[in-house]
Amino acid sequence: MSAHLRKICALGVVFLLAGLHEKAEAAPSRIWVTAGADAAHEMVVSWSESSAQPAATVEYGATASYGQQAAIEAVEALGGQVGQAHHVRLTGLEPETLYHYRIVVGGQPSPDYTFRTAPTDLCAPVAFVAMGDNRSQGEGSANRFNEVISDARNTGAQILFNTGDLVKDGSKIDEWASYLDQVTPAGRFVPVMPVIGNHDDGPGDGNQMNITRLFRTPSNNPDGVRSYYSVEYGNVFFAVVTNHDGNPQAQAEWLDERLKATSALYKFVFIHEPFFTCPIVGGHPPDESGVGSLYFPVFRDNHVDAVFTGHNHYYELFMPHNGSGFVEDPAQGTLHITTGGAAKGEWIMLLPPGLSCEGRLQSQMRYHYVQVTVAGEEMTMDYWDEGGVPGGTLSGPATHYVVRKPGRLDCSPQTDGDVPTDGDLPTDGDLPTDGDLPTDGDVSDGDVPTDGDQTSDGDLPADGDEAADGDKPDGDADNDMAVVCTYGQRQCAGAIVLACARNGTEWLEAEDCGERPCSDGQCSVIPDGDGPETDNASPGPTVPAQPGSGGGGCSQTGSSAAMWMVALGLLLLVRRRAVS
Repeated sequence: MSAHLRKICALGVVFLLAGLHEKAEAAPSRIWVTAGADAAHEMVVSWSESSAQPAATVEYGATASYGQQAAIEAVEALGGQVGQAHHVRLTGLEPETLYHYRIVVGGQPSPDYTFRTAPTDLCAPVAFVAMGDNRSQGEGSANRFNEVISDARNTGAQILFNTGDLVKDGSKIDEWASYLDQVTPAGRFVPVMPVIGNHDDGPGDGNQMNITRLFRTPSNNPDGVRSYYSVEYGNVFFAVVTNHDGNPQAQAEWLDERLKATSALYKFVFIHEPFFTCPIVGGHPPDESGVGSLYFPVFRDNHVDAVFTGHNHYYELFMPHNGSGFVEDPAQGTLHITTGGAAKGEWIMLLPPGLSCEGRLQSQMRYHYVQVTVAGEEMTMDYWDEGGVPGGTLSGPATHYVVRKPGRLDCSPQTDGDVPTDGDLPTDGDLPTDGDLPTDGDVSDGDVPTDGDQTSDGDLPADGDEAADGDKPDGDADNDMAVVCTYGQRQCAGAIVLACARNGTEWLEAEDCGERPCSDGQCSVIPDGDGPETDNASPGPTVPAQPGSGGGGCSQTGSSAAMWMVALGLLLLVRRRAVS
């Protein structure tokens, strides 16, 4: 081989690998979805990149063939490590449908991701999670918040609400990069809805805050801002208000109007500061912002079922309150829950709650989250915590409260051929004993489970995402939800850590190691902070030896292949930079 040809071969390999590297970097690393005001028909896909990408689109559809696309609605130039936040709004979606989507930048698509729209069937189960105060003691979010939020997704949450204090200082954009890194593994599949806490506001107000520029939450209020909003989700109404932007009086009046307008059976409100709490030392007092007099009449007159807060870094559950005092009957009052323990690994974050406190039913000083499942007329509130094992996986559920509203809905068993009507069911004495039908009381009518883990007809998988076979279930849950792994197992897929879903039906992304190597199901630690000695990038394609070449990668007859590699590498580089 001549020296000239060897130079051409080397140049071709360099440019080809450089082009492939540029192509690999085209996929955004921070991606999150946000529910629209009508979560059955609208979702916002967002991502951040160092530069604006006006030519980018989102392809989406009910299968991985997509078939529809939407253009960018807004680009927010935030700078710092976040760079540019891109928002694409998807509208006209079908309810209770698993959608596939991918982000296409300059013709280069990201991997395939999914989200599920809300149901419109009033009897369809809805599972949501409330968690909060995942900020770090240093900067940004706690380094292991991703474990908490991924665990919540694994238990079947369809939508998550963060009760505030997402970062240490909301006016610093680089801290939001930390938060997005933690949220992405779960947040690109399940919408994460923010509540603005006392650490989250700034640098401006309204839609000029970092948090409202990053999260395209609904602006369905008279002020047209994204700092307070409401979401209709099946038979559930969610409202988010804040003490850290706008006028509390105006927000209370707006909340009253929205609650009166909704026909949802269950109603929930989120605000950062708790109205009822009992800290021993170092915590915040109840109704610290003094807005209880504005909100208590609204809660009472519209029968809000529960208010979720954070601010104090522990868990508390208070019995129903009617605005004047605590009552026994949940039909006569509103539950109040403090859930401020999502900063896993930040041991100093957890403060001890008071030893005794009027009206309090439960309290705990552990990393945790609260999951609520509304299934027809019943609401079940489950508590998940680390089980007292520092650094351990959160475990549960421990059912802390159940509310029933009999006579409000007609959720008769389905008659789609898979399940007989109630009139066709055998009497209890005639139930078979071969295991075909449960006889332990777990199923009340042969149709609806009472543990909150499945939907009423088996049409949705338990993890709120997708069935193990990648397709929408056909109603035969036992066949579609095949066990593929054991909960607690972790493995590596390149630089990605995969964790087994709680129901054992699929592997879910738990952590992106980035430049760190992944080994034995966890990201390795780089002691000197300089990065690994070798990267984890996939090697370039191997060029087979040509006959008579003596085993070399380029032969005397392979000059055209070498030139082709040079051209391809240059084309990839030029194309990438043209759309940056």
